[in-house]
Amino acid sequence: GVTAVGLAAIVLGSAWIAARPQQAKATTERLQQRDIVLCLDVSNSMLSLDGDMARKFNELADQLKGVRIGIALFNEVTSTVLPLTDDQSAVTAELDLIEKATNGQYGSDTSNATGLLAQLLAPTISSGTAGSLIGDGVASCSMLFDGQSSARSRTMVLATDNEPDGQVVLDLPQATQVLKAKKITLDGLYSPPNYMFQSGIDPATAKAEFQQCATSTGGLFTTLSDSGSVSQFVQAITSASSGDVRVTHAVRVSDRSGLAPLAVLLGALLLAVGVWRTKA
Repeated sequence: GVTAVGLAAIVLGSAWIAARPQQAKATTERLQQRDIVLCLDVSNSMLSLDGDMARKFNELADQLKGVRIGIALFNEVTSTVLPLTDDQSAVTAELDLIEKATNGQYGSDTSNATGLLAQLLAPTISSGTAGSLIGDGVASCSMLFDGQSSARSRTMVLATDNEPDGQVVLDLPQATQVLKAKKITLDGLYSPPNYMFQSGIDPATAKAEFQQCATSTGGLFTTLSDSGSVSQFVQAITSASSGDVRVTHAVRVSDRSGLAPLAVLLGALLLAVGVWRTKA
Protein backbone atom coordinates (compact mmCIF):
# COMPACT_ATOMS: atom_id res chain seq x y z
CA GLY A 1 0.00 0.00 0.00
CA VAL A 2 0.95 3.62 0.52
CA THR A 3 3.20 2.75 3.45
CA ALA A 4 5.17 0.21 1.40
CA VAL A 5 5.64 2.67 -1.46
CA GLY A 6 6.82 5.35 0.96
CA LEU A 7 9.30 2.98 2.59
CA ALA A 8 10.60 1.90 -0.80
CA ALA A 9 11.08 5.50 -1.93
CA ILE A 10 12.96 6.36 1.28
CA VAL A 11 15.23 3.30 1.04
CA LEU A 12 16.05 3.72 -2.64
CA GLY A 13 16.54 7.50 -2.41
CA SER A 14 18.75 7.19 0.66
CA ALA A 15 20.84 4.50 -1.01
CA TRP A 16 21.37 6.73 -4.07
CA ILE A 17 22.45 9.68 -1.90
CA ALA A 18 24.76 7.48 0.21
CA ALA A 19 26.48 6.25 -2.94
CA ARG A 20 27.43 9.90 -3.69
CA PRO A 21 27.38 9.67 -7.50
CA GLN A 22 29.58 12.43 -8.90
CA GLN A 23 30.20 14.20 -12.18
CA ALA A 24 33.68 15.38 -13.21
CA LYS A 25 34.05 18.27 -15.65
CA ALA A 26 37.41 19.40 -17.05
CA THR A 27 37.94 23.13 -17.59
CA THR A 28 40.76 24.99 -19.30
CA GLU A 29 41.84 28.57 -18.63
CA ARG A 30 44.43 30.49 -20.64
CA LEU A 31 46.33 33.19 -18.79
CA GLN A 32 49.07 35.36 -20.22
CA GLN A 33 52.42 34.96 -18.49
CA ARG A 34 53.72 38.47 -18.97
CA ASP A 35 54.76 41.50 -16.97
CA ILE A 36 54.60 44.95 -18.56
CA VAL A 37 56.02 48.11 -17.02
CA LEU A 38 54.99 51.43 -18.52
CA CYS A 39 57.99 53.73 -18.17
CA LEU A 40 56.84 57.23 -19.09
CA ASP A 41 59.02 60.28 -19.60
CA VAL A 42 57.09 63.17 -17.99
CA SER A 43 59.37 65.97 -19.10
CA ASN A 44 57.60 68.99 -20.59
CA SER A 45 57.55 67.83 -24.20
CA MET A 46 56.18 64.36 -23.40
CA LEU A 47 53.11 64.99 -21.26
CA SER A 48 50.44 64.88 -23.96
CA LEU A 49 51.89 61.67 -25.39
CA ASP A 50 51.85 60.10 -21.91
CA GLY A 51 48.15 60.88 -21.65
CA ASP A 52 47.53 59.30 -25.05
CA MET A 53 49.44 56.17 -24.01
CA ALA A 54 47.44 55.94 -20.79
CA ARG A 55 44.14 56.25 -22.64
CA LYS A 56 44.99 53.62 -25.25
CA PHE A 57 46.20 51.10 -22.67
CA ASN A 58 42.96 51.59 -20.78
CA GLU A 59 40.94 50.98 -23.92
CA LEU A 60 42.75 47.69 -24.49
CA ALA A 61 42.86 46.53 -20.87
CA ASP A 62 40.39 43.71 -21.52
CA GLN A 63 42.93 42.13 -23.89
CA LEU A 64 45.52 41.87 -21.14
CA LYS A 65 43.93 39.28 -18.84
CA GLY A 66 46.59 37.67 -16.69
CA VAL A 67 49.16 40.34 -17.52
CA ARG A 68 50.66 42.16 -14.57
CA ILE A 69 51.14 45.87 -15.26
CA GLY A 70 53.30 48.39 -13.41
CA ILE A 71 53.59 52.12 -14.01
CA ALA A 72 56.54 54.43 -13.37
CA LEU A 73 57.19 58.04 -14.30
CA PHE A 74 60.58 59.68 -14.64
CA ASN A 75 61.87 63.18 -15.04
CA GLU A 76 64.74 64.18 -12.80
CA VAL A 77 64.07 61.11 -10.64
CA THR A 78 61.79 58.09 -11.04
CA SER A 79 58.48 57.69 -9.27
CA THR A 80 56.70 54.35 -8.95
CA VAL A 81 53.03 55.04 -9.55
CA LEU A 82 51.91 51.42 -9.38
CA PRO A 83 53.91 48.26 -8.62
CA LEU A 84 53.28 45.23 -10.81
CA THR A 85 49.70 44.07 -10.33
CA ASP A 86 46.98 42.15 -12.14
CA ASP A 87 44.34 44.24 -10.37
CA GLN A 88 42.72 45.74 -13.43
CA SER A 89 40.75 48.31 -11.41
CA ALA A 90 43.95 49.68 -9.86
CA VAL A 91 45.65 49.90 -13.25
CA THR A 92 42.65 51.67 -14.75
CA ALA A 93 42.47 54.17 -11.88
CA GLU A 94 46.13 55.18 -12.25
CA LEU A 95 45.95 55.41 -16.03
CA ASP A 96 42.84 57.59 -15.71
CA LEU A 97 44.74 59.90 -13.35
CA ILE A 98 47.68 60.19 -15.74
CA GLU A 99 45.38 60.93 -18.66
CA LYS A 100 43.46 63.62 -16.78
CA ALA A 101 46.59 65.25 -15.36
CA THR A 102 48.44 65.44 -18.68
CA ASN A 103 45.53 66.33 -20.95
CA GLY A 104 46.45 69.29 -23.19
CA GLN A 105 49.87 69.72 -21.58
CA TYR A 106 52.10 69.14 -24.63
CA GLY A 107 54.99 71.59 -24.61
CA SER A 108 53.77 73.30 -21.44
CA ASP A 109 56.08 74.87 -18.91
CA THR A 110 55.31 72.72 -15.87
CA SER A 111 57.42 74.65 -13.36
CA ASN A 112 54.26 76.22 -11.95
CA ALA A 113 52.00 73.20 -12.39
CA THR A 114 49.00 72.94 -10.10
CA GLY A 115 46.29 70.40 -9.27
CA LEU A 116 46.54 66.85 -10.57
CA LEU A 117 49.56 67.65 -12.73
CA ALA A 118 51.49 69.03 -9.76
CA GLN A 119 50.67 65.90 -7.75
CA LEU A 120 51.81 63.72 -10.61
CA LEU A 121 55.11 65.53 -11.22
CA ALA A 122 56.16 66.32 -7.65
CA PRO A 123 57.75 62.89 -6.92
CA THR A 124 59.78 63.10 -10.16
CA ILE A 125 61.57 66.36 -9.27
CA SER A 126 64.10 66.55 -6.46
CA SER A 127 66.01 69.79 -7.04
CA GLY A 128 63.07 72.04 -7.80
CA THR A 129 63.80 72.15 -11.53
CA ALA A 130 62.66 69.51 -13.98
CA GLY A 131 65.22 67.44 -15.86
CA SER A 132 65.05 64.45 -18.16
CA LEU A 133 67.47 61.75 -17.09
CA ILE A 134 66.37 59.10 -19.55
CA GLY A 135 68.96 56.37 -19.03
CA ASP A 136 68.70 56.65 -15.26
CA GLY A 137 64.92 56.58 -15.56
CA VAL A 138 64.97 53.39 -17.60
CA ALA A 139 67.34 51.66 -15.17
CA SER A 140 65.12 52.70 -12.26
CA CYS A 141 61.96 51.52 -14.04
CA SER A 142 63.55 48.09 -14.41
CA MET A 143 63.47 47.75 -10.62
CA LEU A 144 59.70 47.28 -10.80
CA PHE A 145 60.20 43.77 -12.14
CA ASP A 146 60.31 41.55 -9.08
CA GLY A 147 62.57 38.57 -8.57
CA GLN A 148 59.68 36.13 -8.39
CA SER A 149 58.63 36.59 -12.01
CA SER A 150 61.46 34.65 -13.67
CA ALA A 151 58.92 32.31 -15.29
CA ARG A 152 57.13 35.28 -16.86
CA SER A 153 58.33 37.32 -19.82
CA ARG A 154 59.18 40.96 -19.10
CA THR A 155 58.50 43.97 -21.28
CA MET A 156 59.22 47.62 -20.60
CA VAL A 157 57.23 50.10 -22.66
CA LEU A 158 59.25 53.31 -22.87
CA ALA A 159 57.74 56.54 -24.17
CA THR A 160 60.31 59.32 -24.62
CA ASP A 161 61.83 61.79 -27.05
CA ASN A 162 65.29 60.62 -25.95
CA GLU A 163 66.39 64.21 -25.32
CA PRO A 164 68.29 64.03 -22.00
CA ASP A 165 68.47 67.15 -19.87
CA GLY A 166 70.77 67.14 -16.85
CA GLN A 167 73.71 65.12 -15.55
CA VAL A 168 73.04 61.42 -16.07
CA VAL A 169 74.69 58.40 -14.47
CA LEU A 170 73.63 56.06 -17.28
CA ASP A 171 72.80 56.96 -20.85
CA LEU A 172 70.13 55.02 -22.75
CA PRO A 173 72.51 52.47 -24.36
CA GLN A 174 74.02 51.72 -20.93
CA ALA A 175 70.56 51.38 -19.40
CA THR A 176 69.63 49.00 -22.22
CA GLN A 177 72.48 46.73 -21.14
CA VAL A 178 70.88 46.64 -17.69
CA LEU A 179 67.62 45.52 -19.31
CA LYS A 180 69.35 42.81 -21.30
CA ALA A 181 71.01 41.46 -18.16
CA LYS A 182 67.56 41.18 -16.58
CA LYS A 183 66.03 39.62 -19.73
CA ILE A 184 63.71 42.59 -20.21
CA THR A 185 62.44 43.46 -23.69
CA LEU A 186 62.29 47.19 -24.49
CA ASP A 187 59.38 48.43 -26.61
CA GLY A 188 59.97 52.03 -27.63
CA LEU A 189 57.60 54.83 -28.63
CA TYR A 190 59.59 57.79 -29.91
CA SER A 191 58.15 61.28 -29.94
CA PRO A 192 60.00 63.87 -32.06
CA PRO A 193 61.04 66.68 -29.71
CA ASN A 194 59.12 69.88 -29.23
CA TYR A 195 61.66 72.44 -30.39
CA MET A 196 60.65 74.87 -27.65
CA PHE A 197 62.40 72.51 -25.22
CA GLN A 198 64.97 70.88 -27.48
CA SER A 199 68.17 70.01 -25.61
CA GLY A 200 70.46 70.62 -28.55
CA ILE A 201 70.79 66.93 -29.41
CA ASP A 202 70.19 66.10 -33.06
CA PRO A 203 66.71 64.50 -33.22
CA ALA A 204 67.80 62.08 -35.95
CA THR A 205 70.62 60.85 -33.72
CA ALA A 206 68.31 60.57 -30.71
CA LYS A 207 65.78 58.56 -32.72
CA ALA A 208 68.40 56.23 -34.20
CA GLU A 209 69.89 55.56 -30.76
CA PHE A 210 66.47 54.82 -29.26
CA GLN A 211 65.54 52.50 -32.13
CA GLN A 212 68.82 50.61 -31.87
CA CYS A 213 68.33 50.14 -28.12
CA ALA A 214 64.77 48.81 -28.49
CA THR A 215 65.40 46.48 -31.41
CA SER A 216 68.60 45.11 -29.83
CA THR A 217 66.42 43.61 -27.09
CA GLY A 218 63.97 42.15 -29.61
CA GLY A 219 61.47 44.90 -28.87
CA LEU A 220 59.11 46.99 -30.97
CA PHE A 221 59.83 50.56 -32.04
CA THR A 222 57.62 53.19 -33.57
CA THR A 223 57.58 56.94 -34.08
CA LEU A 224 54.68 59.16 -33.12
CA SER A 225 53.85 60.44 -36.59
CA ASP A 226 50.09 60.74 -36.52
CA SER A 227 47.07 60.31 -34.27
CA GLY A 228 46.96 56.58 -34.92
CA SER A 229 50.53 55.79 -33.92
CA VAL A 230 49.90 55.24 -30.21
CA SER A 231 46.85 53.07 -30.87
CA GLN A 232 48.74 50.92 -33.37
CA PHE A 233 51.71 50.65 -31.03
CA VAL A 234 49.63 49.50 -28.06
CA GLN A 235 47.71 47.08 -30.29
CA ALA A 236 51.02 45.57 -31.40
CA ILE A 237 52.13 45.14 -27.79
CA THR A 238 48.90 43.43 -26.75
CA SER A 239 48.98 41.22 -29.84
CA ALA A 240 52.54 40.18 -29.08
CA SER A 241 51.59 39.29 -25.51
CA SER A 242 48.68 37.10 -26.59
CA GLY A 243 51.02 34.33 -27.69
CA ASP A 244 52.69 34.10 -24.30
CA VAL A 245 50.17 32.08 -22.31
CA ARG A 246 50.00 29.53 -19.56
CA VAL A 247 47.25 26.95 -19.93
CA THR A 248 45.81 25.70 -16.67
CA HIS A 249 43.58 22.65 -16.41
CA ALA A 250 41.13 22.03 -13.60
CA VAL A 251 38.71 19.21 -12.88
CA ARG A 252 35.56 20.24 -11.08
CA VAL A 253 33.65 17.48 -9.31
CA SER A 254 29.99 17.89 -8.42
CA ASP A 255 27.43 15.61 -6.83
CA ARG A 256 24.80 14.01 -9.09
CA SER A 257 22.16 13.33 -6.50
CA GLY A 258 19.44 14.14 -9.04
CA LEU A 259 15.92 13.54 -7.78
CA ALA A 260 17.00 11.29 -4.88
CA PRO A 261 16.41 13.93 -2.16
CA LEU A 262 12.95 14.59 -3.59
CA ALA A 263 12.23 10.82 -3.59
CA VAL A 264 13.19 10.61 0.08
CA LEU A 265 10.95 13.54 0.92
CA LEU A 266 8.04 12.13 -1.06
CA GLY A 267 8.57 8.73 0.56
CA ALA A 268 8.45 10.30 4.01
CA LEU A 269 5.17 12.01 3.14
CA LEU A 270 3.68 8.76 1.81
CA LEU A 271 4.85 6.91 4.90
CA ALA A 272 3.23 9.52 7.13
CA VAL A 273 -0.01 9.23 5.19
CA GLY A 274 0.10 5.45 5.44
CA VAL A 275 0.69 5.50 9.20
CA TRP A 276 -2.14 8.04 9.64
CA ARG A 277 -4.55 5.92 7.61
CA THR A 278 -3.60 2.81 9.59
CA LYS A 279 -4.33 4.55 12.88
CA ALA A 280 -7.54 5.96 11.50
